[in-house]
Amino acid sequence: MNTIKKEVKTIYEINKSRFITNIKPVKSVNEAKSFFLNIKKDGADTLKNIYAYYSGKSEVNYPEYMTEFENSQGIRAQNAVIMLYDNELQQKTKPVAKFCKVNMSDDQIKKLKKEEYVLLNSNLYLMVTPLQKGKSISDIEDLFHSELLKTKLDGKIFTKNDKYDTKIYYGKDRFSKYVMKNYAKIDFEAFKPLLNNIKKIVYEYKKIEE
Repeated sequence: MNTIKKEVKTIYEINKSRFITNIKPVKSVNEAKSFFLNIKKDGADTLKNIYAYYSGKSEVNYPEYMTEFENSQGIRAQNAVIMLYDNELQQKTKPVAKFCKVNMSDDQIKKLKKEEYVLLNSNLYLMVTPLQKGKSISDIEDLFHSELLKTKLDGKIFTKNDKYDTKIYYGKDRFSKYVMKNYAKIDFEAFKPLLNNIKKIVYEYKKIEE
C-alpha cells in the first residue's frame, strides 16, 4: 500500500480560482479526527471548530458543510450531534463561557443555564455537565464518586490538572482507561441527569425532523 511520508500542502489555480489542499499521513482514527476537524487532544477550546462547519465562523473560513449537504441532498441529518462541555459558564475565561459569548444569543444562554442543553444550528446541540448540589461549576469527573477519584494507580494519585508531576500524579487519560476497564463495578448513578438530557435531545431532534 502506497502512502505519503509527511504532511504536504499545495496551492494551485483553476480559472482564476485558488485551491489549497493539505495531505497528511495518520496512524489512528484520533489522528484523523484531529486533522480533519482541527481538534487537539484535551482542548475544549477546539470544539468551536466543529461549530465552524455549521456556521462558517472561523479564522480559516470553513465552508458551512452541513448547510451545503442539506441543500444538495434535500434532507436533514438523521441524528443530533452533541458537543459536551464542562459546566463552567460562571467563569468567563473557560471554553464554554467564551464559546457562548461569541456564538450564542442571550436567550440561548439562558436556556443552556436552565436546561443544560440548547440547539445551536441544524442538528448541532451544546450540552454542559450537570451541576452538583451546592456547586456553581462542574466537570465530568465530578459525576464519579469521590472514593473512585481517590484511586491510586501504581502509587500515583489522580489529578484533573493538565500539567502535573508524573512521578506523583496520573491524569484524565489514564483515569478514563481505568474507568473503561472497570466500568462493571463503578457507580454511575450521578450520570443519570446527563444521560436524561441526551435522551431529551434525541427526542427533541426527532420531533424537529418530523
